[in-house]
Amino acid sequence: VDFHLPPRSPPSKGGDTQEVGPARVTARERLAELMDQDPNSRSRLLQRLAEARAARGIDTSATDQSPTQQRSPTWKNASSAVRSASLSCSSDDEPPAPSRGRRVGEQTPTPHSAVPTVADLEGTVDRVENEVRSAHIRMVLAKQRALRSQLTRRASRRRSSDASFTDSADECCEGNGRHGSGHGSPGADGAAIQLQDHARVMTDLSSVGGEDQGPSEITLIGLPPELIDRVLRLLSLDEIQQAAATCSVFAHHCRSAVSRCATIDLVWLKLRKKRRLPSGHALLRLARRAAGALRTLRVHNEPWMDPDLTLAVIEACPRIRALDLMYCPVTSAVIGEALRTLDLRELRVGAVHDLESHFFGNVDSENLASLETVSLQHCEMLADESVTTLAESCKRLSGLDLDGVRLLSMVGIRALSDYGHLHNLVSLSLDGEDLDDVAFLTVGEAALQLRTLHVSFCEGLTDVGLTALAPLVHLQDLRLRKGTGFTDKAFVNLFTSPEFGAELRVLDFSECSGLADTGFGSVALRARNLVSITSAWCWELTDVGLGALFCNCAELVKVDVTGVKRLEGGPVLSIPDLLPKLRILSVKEVNKIKDDELHAVLTSMPQLTIIGFYGESLREVDTSDDGWYMAGKIVLDDGLVLDY
Repeated sequence: VDFHLPPRSPPSKGGDTQEVGPARVTARERLAELMDQDPNSRSRLLQRLAEARAARGIDTSATDQSPTQQRSPTWKNASSAVRSASLSCSSDDEPPAPSRGRRVGEQTPTPHSAVPTVADLEGTVDRVENEVRSAHIRMVLAKQRALRSQLTRRASRRRSSDASFTDSADECCEGNGRHGSGHGSPGADGAAIQLQDHARVMTDLSSVGGEDQGPSEITLIGLPPELIDRVLRLLSLDEIQQAAATCSVFAHHCRSAVSRCATIDLVWLKLRKKRRLPSGHALLRLARRAAGALRTLRVHNEPWMDPDLTLAVIEACPRIRALDLMYCPVTSAVIGEALRTLDLRELRVGAVHDLESHFFGNVDSENLASLETVSLQHCEMLADESVTTLAESCKRLSGLDLDGVRLLSMVGIRALSDYGHLHNLVSLSLDGEDLDDVAFLTVGEAALQLRTLHVSFCEGLTDVGLTALAPLVHLQDLRLRKGTGFTDKAFVNLFTSPEFGAELRVLDFSECSGLADTGFGSVALRARNLVSITSAWCWELTDVGLGALFCNCAELVKVDVTGVKRLEGGPVLSIPDLLPKLRILSVKEVNKIKDDELHAVLTSMPQLTIIGFYGESLREVDTSDDGWYMAGKIVLDDGLVLDY
């Protein structure tokens, strides 16, 4: 901390003023400078000090003063003496400048002792510097406490608000503009600069005195703005929203982070947080801010995501690569415009009723060549012609979802095989209403890289087709719904084939009436890494098969036995010991399992949620470290989403 010596302009001849040295200088530096100018500077300095004291009317010969009067000059007198001495040494041909407010020669009472030595001046300078340091520290701490309390009040007001991210950011930034225009509160930049300066001063002067405030008080808000922006850029959209509601400084930086946001995923935000999502206007503002960086947009089942808004977002963000508008009210014209103007890698839409079978034939093949993932769920007007066009144009297709496309037949499956896409597919979802064993034989022979296979309404699948899936050893998610044409023996043959099922994590055999205890036992012996199994309406299943599953699959998180009326609840009491990770157990419409047994299990497992006979939850869905349980879904740490 520097000792401030404000510049003085002593009067000289002719009324002119003389400029005096730098305004910010320490007394010790001035003494060293004067004593280095000349070998006899010490004696000259003492002489000039005596002349300066005489000019102020001080009797330097008075030495018979009492001990109380023979004291060192105060810091004001010392600074005046040093200043007068410096003026005298810098100009030998001019008389010493008289002190302010007193004429030369005026008689004054005898106030002080003899001329101080250099040692006295050094001691005085040390005391003055310590006083200034202490005063500066107290001022800094007072300012920091006031600023911290102000930011705390702002944060409490922001937390109490349920506004969306953009509204919070705009309000905070507008408030910064008002405060910065002279209403008494510092703006975002001013607050950051003050906190940085305070932290630096406290670190340098922590050994002088005052309150014990060290570097541990420096927080994220005191970092350089560029570093704060880089940290916020690593957060997701919902985390940026929470940061923006903390204080005006973060709100200012969050606007910059949104402009560099590569993903706007309202699906994940809705799943994780029970809060109001941005409206269509707010989403458009977000998209325009992130126009240069936005690569992924995911919005599911939002009625306000109409065709006009979608076209505006597409126009504002020309660098989007993944467009996921599942079950939003988009039209075929919007999809065509997206394919023409965007270099899409992923396209996901659902229930587009005017998307006809010849639609993709009217799209330039160059606009389809870059597509890697295509989802067209429940687009009921599509047929084999559309699948053939996609197979011909999409050279890098790795994911295809045609669930709910009821007009799909063996012609479309053969087209995928002929163009070589089955060899590259990682995910495949089909509507099996018109598919038979030949289609499953084709998939089992060619799609050896499949990780996910979903087939709904697979009533045409028999034991031959089910056994043909044995070469798919990399399957992690297998869902065969409403399969009434195959027997329990086919399950045993499938899961006893070499290497099949070792990597399975999700199984769904809903309404597969042929599945019984023997098939369940073979599943339990092979698929030991299962985290979710659904056997709803498998009427032949009993406590024997369910007990075998519990004894061999300790990683289970979800078990759904809805409508399995032959279950009596014997294995249920062993759940706390055998399935410590279980979170969801659905026994809807299973009338032989007693409520007392279910409540006994709940007492031992507070994290477990049981869906009762009437579909009611016997305990409110709980959130733990293993995932979130909102909107009818479980999200595990590895990102796997399970419905319940």
